[in-house]
Amino acid sequence: MERIVEIERTIIKNYRAKLWAPFVKALKEYSLFKENETINIIIDGTNSSFLLAKLFEELKKHSDFDFNLNFLAYDLEEIKANLEILKIDVQIVGFNYQLDDNKVYAMPDNFDDVIEETLKNILYNGKYETILPKENNIIRPLYLIKYKDIKNWEKKNELTFIKHILSKEKQKVRDLIRDLNDYNEIVEKNIFRSAENINADKILSWIKDGKVESFLDDYENKINLGE
Repeated sequence: MERIVEIERTIIKNYRAKLWAPFVKALKEYSLFKENETINIIIDGTNSSFLLAKLFEELKKHSDFDFNLNFLAYDLEEIKANLEILKIDVQIVGFNYQLDDNKVYAMPDNFDDVIEETLKNILYNGKYETILPKENNIIRPLYLIKYKDIKNWEKKNELTFIKHILSKEKQKVRDLIRDLNDYNEIVEKNIFRSAENINADKILSWIKDGKVESFLDDYENKINLGE
């Protein structure tokens, strides 16, 4: 069997539960794109960006949901080998390429990126803020996929990609989450779910549409109403 066929089969067979299913779930649960749209994917050389491209190719092959794909890359030479192995045709753009507000771009942020950003903002920036599954024209279809499963797919297929470069802050947060998860295996899930279970009645202040609001703004009314 041709190597590319084997690699593609691992996505929908070997790693169906870890890669394919959460990919499809994120698309549906967060309504990430509409039929007939063109999805632009920037391949930066990392395993996440290549997997994202292959997931969308598989979706196009197996779905009646019509859409178009456009693969972009900054530096062909650095990723040429993997492009050939994975049979991906790309359009080369310069490093000064600017995202077009009128186009939809799929970014390779995964589950680990989300929870690490959430905790990093709390510990280093003193604010609660996470990465959203979609923002304006940006979508993140790997939102529910864990990085270890992406890495396992890479190893399974004996592929080698450009390594993710982490800041010192993010590396410390990643190490902390790993240590906490060793102590309590649902820590990762709970960090993720914390952005879904915010109790607005128990927050000091928040920002909505650029305006700061406080629990004191409506405090007297609640007291008078006996809440």
